[in-house]
Amino acid sequence: MRDPSCVFCRIVDGDAPATVVDSWPEALAITPLNPVVPGHTLVIPRRHVAHAVADPEITAHVMRRAAQLADAWASTNILTSIGAAATQSVYHLHIHVVPRTDGDGLMLPWGTTGDPHAPHRCDRVDELEARLTALHDVTARAADDIITHTRSIPTEQIRTALGATDHAQHLTRRAVAHARHHGWTWEQIGSELGITRQAAWERWRHTTDEQEDSTHA
Repeated sequence: MRDPSCVFCRIVDGDAPATVVDSWPEALAITPLNPVVPGHTLVIPRRHVAHAVADPEITAHVMRRAAQLADAWASTNILTSIGAAATQSVYHLHIHVVPRTDGDGLMLPWGTTGDPHAPHRCDRVDELEARLTALHDVTARAADDIITHTRSIPTEQIRTALGATDHAQHLTRRAVAHARHHGWTWEQIGSELGITRQAAWERWRHTTDEQEDSTHA
């Protein structure tokens, strides 16, 4: 069973790019585009199953593979979400395997401040990143083909890629402004985006009209 609109189904079918960590007859382990810690892995069933309670037998198979991966570390979070209120927005079962170390600074779920209205690093981010990566990959291949065979500049593909980049930047600006509104520090935002506090402040302070020195943020 496949859902052509599902990004994880497309990854299973090889129609969307992903870094495959391990593979079994019933499941696939991939690296998320923005892992929250080194070794962060998603385990997904090859069959389209909406979430962990939709098919307990398949969930058991996928959890078994997640447990096998988790055995490589002394401490690990194994996480999955069921329903929108639990931050699920990609409705294809996926289990996060998140290795933990003392002092890694990771707060769950993905940097929450404890405010129920604060943004979470949820599945929607993974879905958007996967879509943008797939678009970039297709655009790059198309551009290479056009240049090779026609020796012309693929302006339409370039416009498409630029549009995707602008959309991603717009989403990031909105997320940063929302996070600051709900009390996130620049250090937390930088950690979520994989950059330093100073870099986050310099890049996005204009989105929140903040002029104070970043050392006090």
